[in-house]
Amino acid sequence: MRLYIMRHGETDSNREKRLQGRVDNPLNENGIKLAREVGRELKDIRFSLWITSPLKRAVQTGEAVLSENKVSGNVPMEKDEGIIEISFGSWEGLGCGKDNFEIDCDNFSDFYKNPELVSFPKDAEKPSDVKKRTLEFLKRTVAREELKTKPGEPEKNVLVTTHGFAMRALLNSLYEDPSDFWQGRVPANCAVNIVEADNSGNIRLLERDVIYYDKNEIKDYFRP
Repeated sequence: MRLYIMRHGETDSNREKRLQGRVDNPLNENGIKLAREVGRELKDIRFSLWITSPLKRAVQTGEAVLSENKVSGNVPMEKDEGIIEISFGSWEGLGCGKDNFEIDCDNFSDFYKNPELVSFPKDAEKPSDVKKRTLEFLKRTVAREELKTKPGEPEKNVLVTTHGFAMRALLNSLYEDPSDFWQGRVPANCAVNIVEADNSGNIRLLERDVIYYDKNEIKDYFRP
């Protein structure tokens, strides 16, 4: 099977450089536009299943992508808490850019280097716990019998719509250097990673952070 693991489109909180976490923001107009552009590039991929974070911005991203698909028909959708975004607890909604910084933390800059070093509030989720739950999601997904390739059948494709931190956590064990959490940057909105799994559960990362829209449209709101 192949998993097309995609970060959600742009939101106003992205543009305003605010931590979203579990805040249930919708996509803005540009976010929907980018997701549809990705959908047009993936229009000939036959998806057997769509799995999404339950948060609105991830759901809307998948809807926009599949609205452009020409071959999949009515794709079953599942919401999975395993790929929801990290909870920042009492930091959620706070400005985290240089020009609007509102976070009471002396070492927040480490977030873009090694999140494990950051002194998160007590009500936030630990980065290690995000890695654990997203890896569990990956393992149970590739183990699903109905998604395995049977003799004479085409490979099954699954669309996965999630979030920036959750996506990096999900792919962490597949990177050559898992100690580099961000792999150089926070993934762009609507970036797609393609993961392949065989019927024995062997998993490999085929393509990293693919941008299917004009790269001049990438907005680098967060720099590691």
